[in-house]
Amino acid sequence: MASGTTAPHPLNWSSFLYAAGPVPAVSFSTGPRRKSMSQGLRVALIYLGRRGMGNPLSFTMAQTLHKQGVPLLAVTSSFSEAASLWAKAPFSTLALPTYRHLSEMLLTTLQGQALRRIAEGVVAFQPDVLLFPMFHPWNLWLQRRFAHLPSVTVVHDPHPHPMFYDRLAARLEHLSLRRATRCVTLSNAMAQALAQRGIPAERIEIAPLERLLAFPEARLPGPSFAPPTVLFFGRITRYKGVAYLLDAMERLWQRLPEAHLHLIGSGDLNPYSAWLQRYQDDPRVQVRQTWVPEEEIPSVFRGASVVVLPYTSATQSGVAVLAASFGLPVVATTMGALPEQVEDGVSGWLVPPADAAALTAALFQALTQPEETQRRGHALWKRLASPAAQAEAVQAILQALQRAMAAPG
Repeated sequence: MASGTTAPHPLNWSSFLYAAGPVPAVSFSTGPRRKSMSQGLRVALIYLGRRGMGNPLSFTMAQTLHKQGVPLLAVTSSFSEAASLWAKAPFSTLALPTYRHLSEMLLTTLQGQALRRIAEGVVAFQPDVLLFPMFHPWNLWLQRRFAHLPSVTVVHDPHPHPMFYDRLAARLEHLSLRRATRCVTLSNAMAQALAQRGIPAERIEIAPLERLLAFPEARLPGPSFAPPTVLFFGRITRYKGVAYLLDAMERLWQRLPEAHLHLIGSGDLNPYSAWLQRYQDDPRVQVRQTWVPEEEIPSVFRGASVVVLPYTSATQSGVAVLAASFGLPVVATTMGALPEQVEDGVSGWLVPPADAAALTAALFQALTQPEETQRRGHALWKRLASPAAQAEAVQAILQALQRAMAAPG
């Protein structure tokens, strides 16, 4: 238990890796108290990211623990694109300004005000374990500041995406993982990669947490073929393979001219500006360059026949779980743990990465064989989004937290 603060300690770059002192009083919103399912299990979930799938996954993890009766404090960034969602949470929350770009990150980190306020909020809540759903450069500082508390870190990318990390961030992430009491990965492939980075096997947990993203009531009506539509959903970055998807669509139109493409998500479309300009007036192409709020997700997926994950670098995908929620099969590449989520010929189609011809062939099959597409969509729902699949994920994260608490200090 955190029972107080240390003596004053000015925050500078070196102290980012060590300790912080007392901070001004801070308050956080408090949701209704619930009876805990496990005596002594109080969790401070710290997610300081701003964009992407980290927001819905972290929120869903917090909501799941709350529903299990776990007292919980969620510490988030007020710059999050899902700030309004966190503000309405039924559990305790603390939202603080972090940073929005690199120069602001350096200034905010050196000033230390936000870090100190986070520390004050954690001390006031008195958790038994820290839970970090995603990597953030401040995680390590908080782990060191609360070295007396066990920490559980969820590892989404054992080998960081080349577009996301510079050398400093990768180093901070590695140090954070080595300090964690438990490292939770989402697949067997990721667990093996993490072990290769030197994390002891006894500290690695496998938990399919992406299944928590499922919409439990959303499975029907399944694929829609009026018109046959390919959906790409999620943050748009180079490693997502959008260039190969656009190439594949042009090939697909030669065989199936009535096919539609929905490209929906925030991110950078500049690398594809020439293609998008060429088809800007084509009614078969719908582009929404924006973050999609949770309440709009059902309408996005219910208008699709198949979801495509043409990734050239990946581990697993929360988008696959969203597709499964609506009974949609997935066309994915064989990168990372995607084959653990999507079984070729059973719940979707798997193709080699960066292979537009293979991607075209798979999309053509998905759009011209409605009964088979429906069957594979149901199989993916059963594997990733059914109540049994979600229950397995809930049990796994609770087990990881309990093991972290029981681990020798």
